[in-house]
Amino acid sequence: MHTTKKYILTLIFMLSALLAFATEQYPDLVIYQGRIFYISGTFDEDFPIFALTQDETFTKKLEEISVCYSSGCYRGYQAIWEIIKGKLYLKELKKCCTGESADLEALFGERFIKGKGVWAFWVDKPITIGTKTVSVFNLEEPVDFIVLNMENGNIRGVRKME
Repeated sequence: MHTTKKYILTLIFMLSALLAFATEQYPDLVIYQGRIFYISGTFDEDFPIFALTQDETFTKKLEEISVCYSSGCYRGYQAIWEIIKGKLYLKELKKCCTGESADLEALFGERFIKGKGVWAFWVDKPITIGTKTVSVFNLEEPVDFIVLNMENGNIRGVRKME
């Protein structure tokens, strides 16, 4: 067989194998100005909770709620956030396999504020939110993005991505 044909067939086989095992991940949700936006991350660092996962104590608590894994939710949970008066709050952590909400008060103790959630004081980097989820399954669909420049859980600037 001609070498070029071998390379093309190998490439087709590899791409089809990747797509066969690809599962769209549950995005984090952000409620901002009364609308729901999505954080669709490829890397753990894309999600606001990432900085906390670097703390061993919190990681152990998080692992307790993430006992069931799904190919569509490799982290084991989906976080729901809300911007309230310029501050980012973690409102809910939903277990992917059961849909149950984790007990934020048990996870965060005194940092939990009834009616608001947990102020995300640890978020100290920009967060990109979109009007739709972004995945390999919908790359052709238009998505509007907003970048929230965060400093210690507070919005310090907002810009629309062009």
